[in-house]
Amino acid sequence: MLFKITQIEFDFTDDNDEEALSLEDQINLLDEVKDGVWEAEDEEDLVEKITSIYGWCINSINFETFFLNKLNPVVKHKTFTVTLSARAAHCLEQLAENEYRTPERMIHILMYEGLQGYQYVHELCVRKLDEDKDPAVKSPHQHYTNEEIVEALKPMAY
Repeated sequence: MLFKITQIEFDFTDDNDEEALSLEDQINLLDEVKDGVWEAEDEEDLVEKITSIYGWCINSINFETFFLNKLNPVVKHKTFTVTLSARAAHCLEQLAENEYRTPERMIHILMYEGLQGYQYVHELCVRKLDEDKDPAVKSPHQHYTNEEIVEALKPMAY
């Protein structure tokens, strides 16, 4: 069977503080596990594979299952085209860059978690486009407010 992990929680507590993962490393590990499609005999085999590869115990896991068609072993995925305004594209690219992600991965995250939920966990920091900068403000480093970012990305995230 094939498994697509939709949610996973590792036990990142460690008796040895020297090997503790930073929050950024924990997020990257979780994303890595959820980005792939796993092949395993059953749920127990899946948990064993993930634990042996990453070395952390799993507290909870949710997944979707797929069956491999032996005659046609291609797993089909749907592809969507997202059209964004210049401001929305800029906001998306900046948010992705701030978290060392691709814009495509940010779209996935925002659509899965929802923009409102995402903004409560992550800092939204996006520099304004030149055409949006306030000429009365002397600083060249102007940023959109959270409300402006949410407004720009709202058509994509809802």
